[in-house]
Amino acid sequence: MLRESNESEIETLKNSLKNVPEINGDPEELIAEINERNTRVNNVMVYKLNESNSQSLNERILHDKAEVVKILDIIDIKEDVIENVIRVEINGDPEELIAEINERNSRVNNVMVYKLNESNSRSLNERILHDKAEVVKILDIIDIKEDVIENVIRVGEKGTKPRPMKIVL
Repeated sequence: MLRESNESEIETLKNSLKNVPEINGDPEELIAEINERNTRVNNVMVYKLNESNSQSLNERILHDKAEVVKILDIIDIKEDVIENVIRVEINGDPEELIAEINERNSRVNNVMVYKLNESNSRSLNERILHDKAEVVKILDIIDIKEDVIENVIRVGEKGTKPRPMKIVL
């Protein structure tokens, strides 16, 4: 129940991150809002810690520390975004910031893989299947399901060396 509550709060914070470019107002007010949310999260965690009797105290503390680290990471990201918004308001065009954020968001799930053997087949479909199979092998090793793969693309012109592979997750 504690984990679900914290995950819900994390999702809420992530969703609020999506709207950061639209936030207008005093940077001090934005930072105050972040601090207020952080306080609310801490209060909820303390309440849940006192409420739970099914786990040993040490297990609960370790679990809660991990949750706090996740929440602090989200807060750090949000603060970075707000600082970027403030810099743009002072130094540049907000449309440029929005374009940059959109560009970064589109690249967040891209992974580049180098020196991965490339199929010598003349058939495009066979080469694509070979590349996807190679990516699936890698994902299996790091315990990620293959259904997260959106696209696998070889980048550049075919030559003597294997081309880099862009994996879109």
